Amino acid sequence: MKLEIKRITESDYPSTHRILSNSYPDFTMPKKSAYEWFDKIINPDKTRDFWGAFIDSQQVGVFVTNDFTLNFRNQLISAGGIGMVAVDLLHKKEKICKQMIEFYENYYREKETNLLVLYPFRPDFYHKMGFGFGSTLHAYSIEPNQFPKYPKTNKLDYASLDDLAEITDFYNQQVKSLHGAMLRQERELEGWLKSNKMRCLLYRENKQLQGYLFFYFDERLPENKGSFDIKVKEMQFKSVDVWRQFSTFLNSQADQVKRIQYTTFDPDFYHYFGTPNNETNLYYHPIQQNISLEKTGLMYKIIDPLKFFETLQDNTYDTMDLTIRFELENELFPKNRKIILTYNFANKKIVQNEVTSDLTIKLNLARFSSLVIGALSFSSAVKHGLVEVNNKNHIDCVDKLLRTKNMPVGYNEF
Repeated sequence: MKLEIKRITESDYPSTHRILSNSYPDFTMPKKSAYEWFDKIINPDKTRDFWGAFIDSQQVGVFVTNDFTLNFRNQLISAGGIGMVAVDLLHKKEKICKQMIEFYENYYREKETNLLVLYPFRPDFYHKMGFGFGSTLHAYSIEPNQFPKYPKTNKLDYASLDDLAEITDFYNQQVKSLHGAMLRQERELEGWLKSNKMRCLLYRENKQLQGYLFFYFDERLPENKGSFDIKVKEMQFKSVDVWRQFSTFLNSQADQVKRIQYTTFDPDFYHYFGTPNNETNLYYHPIQQNISLEKTGLMYKIIDPLKFFETLQDNTYDTMDLTIRFELENELFPKNRKIILTYNFANKKIVQNEVTSDLTIKLNLARFSSLVIGALSFSSAVKHGLVEVNNKNHIDCVDKLLRTKNMPVGYNEF
């Protein structure tokens, strides 16, 4: 049976809704609302495409591709994302998902976009497809009174839909200093501001937005009916003064909520608290207490390393008199493809494979993607046998060269 992948049209809405409803049990959107949402993806939005997979005119799969602009080491580059990946329940284990991912990769390869991003439902599957792990998120459950309390400045106010453009612009300004972050369009935050459940606080200084805090109340079911937590959806701030006012606000909610649920990329977040214990109280050692749960973040794939490095600016990496030969293998797609990349970090350019290199690094494309995006340190990769090197004298230099100011972050939902 030949699989055909093509853009979804209005006539495909019923089957698309059925596939999504069966694949995602929490997808409870009524058909009318879902169809209106499908219209928004298909019609005015030039940064997304809605795709269906068909066998003999019967739809068996669905996914959405997303055009992003991503901060890579302070350089804005193109990235391609995929979301809403779903396969009909009656057609599981027929390699439909694999073919959809292959289509997605080829689609962006033709658009000369060399970095792919996705949220993994099955990390092992995507890792075999060449996607490397990104940063992990730390999920905290903190008692409100553990948030530090500072003198109030009364500069917090509620946001409304009228603030959408200002909030989006503030976030996009933040992206310019956050490695891995991707620009947003207004539609990506519009739903949050329209939600009856979501609240948003703004901090302004001299009428200029300096930070925002999205949050909602979540009932602690089933054993604690009538008791609530605050779940922080997202918090962005420009200075320590803004952080202190958000912290003071969360501290003041102790009379109404049991815990503040907050997920962050910041590995140092637990230093802000006197008692950062997670309420799960899991003990992995008699004297070591659990402070957070870790979650998978985005996965990344550099689909054409040579073209990716060719597009980098001269100031992307520090100048170092080092020529590295990367020998890369991809396990699943493209099948058994081997890539040789030799890069001179003194002249900031790709050189001929025959040029003598200072060291050769052998690894698969997934690990390479994690290294380059800054989610995996080179020294750690060597220590745990994730790469092969022929000259260990340069390990510290390579480690320093590839490290990023912060591990990659990814706030966009897609």
